[in-house]
Amino acid sequence: MLKNMLRILTVPDVFLIVIIIAITISMSVTVFRNNGSESIFIYKGTNLFGTYSLNVDRVIEIDVHNTVEIKNAKYRMIKADCPDKRCVKQGFAGKLPIVCLPNQVVVELKANSQAKSQMILH
Repeated sequence: MLKNMLRILTVPDVFLIVIIIAITISMSVTVFRNNGSESIFIYKGTNLFGTYSLNVDRVIEIDVHNTVEIKNAKYRMIKADCPDKRCVKQGFAGKLPIVCLPNQVVVELKANSQAKSQMILH
């Protein structure tokens, strides 16, 4: 059966498969790579509460309603006094932000180069 499949594949087919594999690997490396130059930005309402590097493990208390933990270059909401606690149940966040809508808290990840360009624009 494998021999039959190899006979069906043409050179362009093999080339296309190699290109797709190469693109998949390069995208995976880009998505999962943490080069240590990322920070989280915590917003309370429309105001920036603080900016924190992922390189330093710490616990950040946002007034008395929410607490964010940075550990091993990851971040999560460990305490919230909102009714549904979806932000806490989310666990460690990847590239997506953590949002606690009742308390109006947003925690988002940005690369330092992205953050610097935003500071210049404002």
